[in-house]
Amino acid sequence: MPFERNTVVWASAGTGKTRKLVEVYLELLERGVDPLRIVAVTFTERAAAEMRDRIRSALDARQSQWLKATSILAAAPISTIHGFCGILLREHGMELGIDPAFSILDEQQSLDLAREAARETIRQEIRNGNEAVENIFRDFGLIGLVDTLVSIGYWLNSLGNDVQWLKARIEDQRIAAAKVEQEVGD
Repeated sequence: MPFERNTVVWASAGTGKTRKLVEVYLELLERGVDPLRIVAVTFTERAAAEMRDRIRSALDARQSQWLKATSILAAAPISTIHGFCGILLREHGMELGIDPAFSILDEQQSLDLAREAARETIRQEIRNGNEAVENIFRDFGLIGLVDTLVSIGYWLNSLGNDVQWLKARIEDQRIAAAKVEQEVGD
């Protein structure tokens, strides 16, 4: 598989992506490519660890030939997307005003932070006398409303849309509901 430029391997689970990526990685090493210049990115920490282990096992089988590659494999960029972005930001973040000592939230930390932000926003809106929030709070309860808001936030994020997009869709629904109400009333 010739690699004259960046290449993406995209396939479903269980199709042999990791096996193929390990083969390609070894092929690149055989061509003399420095392991620190090969970026291997996966979606999960487990897959990245499995890929690194398989590469290490393959290198260990030919130990005399790949001693240098084996010794620097721990530093090679084999990671998840967010892990690779973290590497880039740690190396170049100062230029962007980002503290290189930042940490990446795991899934549970992110969920906990989103829930706390939703709880605090609900409380603040109720303290400020927002009747609409009070009514929704009364209907859903705190846990139900927090879970709904967090789900909506993750859904919007997955679509690549923001709150303004959601507000526009809500307004579209209000207009459509008013038209239906008018037609039913006629």
